Amino acid sequence: MGRRIVVTSGKGGAGKTTIAAGLGLSLASLGASVVMIDADVGLSNLDTLLELDGKIMFDLSDLMNRKCRIKQALIAVSGHDNVYVLASGKAGADAEIGDPVRFAEITSKLAEVFDYCIIDCPAGASDGFKTAISGADEAIVVVTPHIVSIRDADKILGILLAAGMQDTMFVINRIRGDLAVSGKMLSHKEIEAVLNAKLVGVVPESDDVTILSSLAFGKIMQREISRSFVMMAESIHKNKRILFDYKKKYRGVFGFIRRKMLEKGA
Repeated sequence: MGRRIVVTSGKGGAGKTTIAAGLGLSLASLGASVVMIDADVGLSNLDTLLELDGKIMFDLSDLMNRKCRIKQALIAVSGHDNVYVLASGKAGADAEIGDPVRFAEITSKLAEVFDYCIIDCPAGASDGFKTAISGADEAIVVVTPHIVSIRDADKILGILLAAGMQDTMFVINRIRGDLAVSGKMLSHKEIEAVLNAKLVGVVPESDDVTILSSLAFGKIMQREISRSFVMMAESIHKNKRILFDYKKKYRGVFGFIRRKMLEKGA
């Protein structure tokens, strides 16, 4: 039976869809079969991020309403073996997934075939969030190194625990090594001391993600940032603490020079 992991965040803007996509592709690079489910019906960004626009015949809404079979709704991600996406469909900003029992039934069937079901969940604690977590056994909360994001993540972790989700993890996204080294941004250890969950990934702030996420996410996985995603996948897949060293470039003499150049906007 495959693992069903929901990826969520306290509020929008933390980068959970990027994390879900990066995790899915990285798990596949380790040899796992992966299906990514876009349960964030209101925003529905996963298919765009993975360049699947125009390839959708049936979506999650059709599957929830029994208008198609699971196999008909799955879209293969080109250039990546054993990676499929179940798109949500363009249903509007106020749309929700629907019946949690039906959603859990769908994810259970997918987990019989795939090693991992990665569920991109609506942010916050809406009905859509509650339905999305009903189809998962594990949760990853995406947090950025800012007080408000950490506070929201802590609330979501509490809600997950209250809902019976015992296996909770978190990923720190958009952390800057230069600011963390100089003490101007919270480090991963400081965030870890606050959140009652297992840290499984650290993803640095990167222009690659900012520039390419709206163009071709697959190209991100060919760049330096891909190492942080792969290490996150290894941490989850191998159940070991394997974290990207986001501070490495900013230590020592050359690191000091890099920090000063960034401060001056060079």
